[in-house]
Amino acid sequence: MVTRSVCFLLLTVTLLMAYRTKNGRTYHDPSRYPWPNDKQEQQRQVMLHEQCLISNDGQLVCCPQERYQRVLDIGTGTGIWAMEFADKHPGATVIGVDLSPIQPQWVPLNCNFEIDNVELEWTWSGDFDFIHGRMLGGCFEDPASIFNKSFEKLKRGSYLEVADVLLIPKCDDGTLRPDSQLLRWAGLLAKAADKMGRPINPASRYEQMLAKAGFEDIKVIEAKWPSNRWAKDQKLRVLGYLNSKTLQEELEAISMALLTRGLGWGSFEVNVLCAYVRRELMNPNIHVYFPFITAYGKKP
Repeated sequence: MVTRSVCFLLLTVTLLMAYRTKNGRTYHDPSRYPWPNDKQEQQRQVMLHEQCLISNDGQLVCCPQERYQRVLDIGTGTGIWAMEFADKHPGATVIGVDLSPIQPQWVPLNCNFEIDNVELEWTWSGDFDFIHGRMLGGCFEDPASIFNKSFEKLKRGSYLEVADVLLIPKCDDGTLRPDSQLLRWAGLLAKAADKMGRPINPASRYEQMLAKAGFEDIKVIEAKWPSNRWAKDQKLRVLGYLNSKTLQEELEAISMALLTRGLGWGSFEVNVLCAYVRRELMNPNIHVYFPFITAYGKKP
């Protein structure tokens, strides 16, 4: 008899063989998700997790929910949030779901990972009492549909919490010029993602999507992630240092995936643009930050 672990192993091997290699990076499918899933990206996700924790003062969750029994982590990636949450809440069962089987084999006993596409029908039996999603920009054709499905699968009085960074450079003191290559890059990425049918900045509409799905007691928290260590505040300087690292890691990969497929650019054009963008991102005299949005709502 074929065991579940053998089935999972066979599925993992099949998916690994199906990965697309593009410009030296591997993707689950660059037409569906612009970020790669290789070891380099996994290391970036670990650093990004620490960045999120610092931004949220060490908290894995921002919503006021206290009890957890059955938890779903959408787009779990490396599974680091799910594993840490499971460790912190040993009485809860935590399910992390993703398209790529890049999660570790040894995990807390109350944590397990599933390979599935949450854009399709949700077939989990029973309801959840907390659903979490982070860095989901660019993942879905219709992000609002994920909120609707979450609402249907949540118990009454439970929360959906989502968090994402907006790839929209902001500046409060005029040091970012209107003709900046960084602004041009961000606009091109958004245009390419929209053309491919998977918007990369849905977090700007999270509050409206939560309300439309039926959630109440909605709260939106916006933090600043500086582009480098230009800020005077110590916490912002640390966030700027980490953000600089994670931005540099993802810059070329996401630009290649979106601009070549969405706008038909050549790799040389993308590399030239990335060089200009990288220079501006590293310039401490340009006081740019990216909004980090956390939004949550309760099912009445």
